[in-house]
Amino acid sequence: MKKIFVILLVLTSQLCFAQTAQNSGFDLSCPDADFLPCNWELSWGEEDYCTLQKEEDNQYLSLSIPVANAVVFVEQPIAIEETKEIKIITLSGKIKTKNFTGKGASLHIQLFDSQGQYITKKDMGGSRSAKWIIGDTGWKSYSIQMACPVGIAKINIGAIIQGQGTANFDDFEIKIEAVTEKKPNEIAASYMEEVAEVIATHSLYKDAIDLQKMKKQAKWVVADAQTKKDCQLGVEYMLQFMQAYGDNHSFFMPVKEVAEWKGDTDTGEASIKYPGIKQIGTIGYISVPGFHSSNQELIRAYADSLQSGIKSMFNDELSGWIVDLRPNDGGNMEPMILGLGPLLDDVALGSLMDVNGNIESWYYKDGTYAWDEEKGMTLEKPVKLSKKLPIAVLTSAYTGSSGEITTISFIGNTKTRSFGEATMGLTTGNDEFHLSDGSILFLASTYMMDRNGNIFKSRIKPDVEISGTDKSDTDAVLEAAKQWIKEQQ
Repeated sequence: MKKIFVILLVLTSQLCFAQTAQNSGFDLSCPDADFLPCNWELSWGEEDYCTLQKEEDNQYLSLSIPVANAVVFVEQPIAIEETKEIKIITLSGKIKTKNFTGKGASLHIQLFDSQGQYITKKDMGGSRSAKWIIGDTGWKSYSIQMACPVGIAKINIGAIIQGQGTANFDDFEIKIEAVTEKKPNEIAASYMEEVAEVIATHSLYKDAIDLQKMKKQAKWVVADAQTKKDCQLGVEYMLQFMQAYGDNHSFFMPVKEVAEWKGDTDTGEASIKYPGIKQIGTIGYISVPGFHSSNQELIRAYADSLQSGIKSMFNDELSGWIVDLRPNDGGNMEPMILGLGPLLDDVALGSLMDVNGNIESWYYKDGTYAWDEEKGMTLEKPVKLSKKLPIAVLTSAYTGSSGEITTISFIGNTKTRSFGEATMGLTTGNDEFHLSDGSILFLASTYMMDRNGNIFKSRIKPDVEISGTDKSDTDAVLEAAKQWIKEQQ
């Protein structure tokens, strides 16, 4: 993969107006549902997980999850006059957590147009949700900020938690500032120029995007930047601008998150979900979650856990494998391909094609992950299976990005069939473009292809489509996979 080294930008705007959300301190209870504050809606989660609590005379919103990895989301819609100019939205609020594990607690903003169409969102997590609040913390003020494009008519602000534990929220405030059309200073201008050049050269959507308009508006957003760090909002605005042209995959990773992405195992370990391995009758079941790190020790640990799980289940009585990619939201593909390598054929598993038609393929062979011209990690004691068994691959609408690359790696594989729902549709490869301040622009610059040369520009449909959204206790997708494996005997 070619790497281009570039530069970044900052924010400035004039205050247009500030407003406090209705019942922003959660002091008024809802008469129809006393677990909710007035003017707020429980958009996701169980009612029992949402309560109003008091400390002395102060009432606040408390969200509490007793089970692992659930989600609770409370929000308030705010109708505004349709925006005719770019604005900067700042949402602030206080958060306190207790015994919280998992992803954490966060503030949240969503934007909608005049037709009610969802446009984009932002929380406290940046590209990796690294800044969501976990553990035991006292009351502390937090804020998030995003550029609001022309045409927005509704803003949803909210409190969201994912994981297990308790998070309390109080004193929300939203400010909306109008961006002035002004000449950017030298830092802002040069940084935006370099980011725009990367997009103009490498983006899959470069011929469709109004690059000059995007660049000019991004410079307004960060016109008074004093440092490159101040330019983050301008980069985010460019990526948001590109969403209207179909790019929903590119993202920006600021310096601090790059350190966490590459970081040591002490900080990275907490964010890693390891594969689930179990035997279902005579079938080896492997659940493969996303992997969001580039730390070499963690990559090796994740891949080793997959291969050791495969080895532990392989025996003469085993009738097949189920590879469950339904919860896989992407991240770094290397540990996924490396860990599942014993189940994959010794061929080019798939390819990425860039805007100039250049093609590069990925492989697994004898414990090594590799590209055409680049060798990746090699496991010390790779697992080798003595025979090929039927493999059922499970996908869902949550299977995205590198989860989709892993899905593609099994297309055309020996004795393999896929079941479930079509994938998320983030079937573009994001190349890394390192910026001058150490940040990284992950830009959708390639299309994914399977080993047969089929190009994917949208969701990947499984061989057998089965809805995974029914409310029954039976996992219809899993049952169909088990039945197919049984029929192969």
